[in-house]
Amino acid sequence: MTSVHTQLLTDDASGVLVERMFRLRVISGPDQGKEHVLDEGTTMVGTHADNDLVLTDATVSRYHLEIRVRRDGIEIRALDTTNGTKHGGARVGQVVLTGPARLRLGKHTEMDVEPIDTNVDLESWSGDRFGDVLGTTAPMKRLFSLLAKAAPTEATIMLQGETGTGKEAIAEAVHSASKRAKGPFVVVDCGSIPHELIASELFGHARGSFTGASGDKQGLIEAANQGTLFLDEIGELALDLQPQLLRVLDRRQVRRVGETHAVDVDIRVIAATHRDLRAMVRAGQFREDLYYRLA
Repeated sequence: MTSVHTQLLTDDASGVLVERMFRLRVISGPDQGKEHVLDEGTTMVGTHADNDLVLTDATVSRYHLEIRVRRDGIEIRALDTTNGTKHGGARVGQVVLTGPARLRLGKHTEMDVEPIDTNVDLESWSGDRFGDVLGTTAPMKRLFSLLAKAAPTEATIMLQGETGTGKEAIAEAVHSASKRAKGPFVVVDCGSIPHELIASELFGHARGSFTGASGDKQGLIEAANQGTLFLDEIGELALDLQPQLLRVLDRRQVRRVGETHAVDVDIRVIAATHRDLRAMVRAGQFREDLYYRLA
């Protein structure tokens, strides 16, 4: 039995919590009007009867697309096809979509990937704490309701607030209320680790990979396997290290410094910052793709 995949996120304009699912809708071609709501896991699209969304367009291959639901969006992977798949007018092999998009399959079929958002009603919070975080004001109780809704999911969470406002305590409370509570809660303070050491601290290193590397070392990301990785002050992470972190978040794999093979990691990510990351993105100080993976 399959289940419909949903994501939790906050609406940028209103701050309202919404539950998002994705739908495929054929808008042109011989199968115009066909729809399919994405399930958990992988969805196959093509002309063979075994596909989840079966098309009749003769220019579409038997197994044309593989669509995988991820924490950060929808991964579209074009299979080995004759007429290809286009997104934004360009032929694509693999792309991750975080919002609405239009794909062209073969010569005649156009298909929209549509997010469907439903407002989530938060229950009133009757207590004065969430985990070890205390609060009695209306905004804090709303925050506790929001955290209680998000904690049991695998949603990536971004916490923004001034230094000293309890972001780490909130992150630990979310971890404790999650399905990963028995796993490790690993804190990475991106602002306090020297630049020359942070790659080794985050990703680990192999013996002899650099001067002073006298043995193999497990990185903090790997140490968080089966648990939660808390990236504190993520806005301080050097620009040249951001692509490496992005690859970890994208593939859920980490490669130690000095090694050629990667290991799989199963982590939930919570990040925090006192900076305006959107402004940093506009200024070229923070990668836009990493921002959207986290926020």
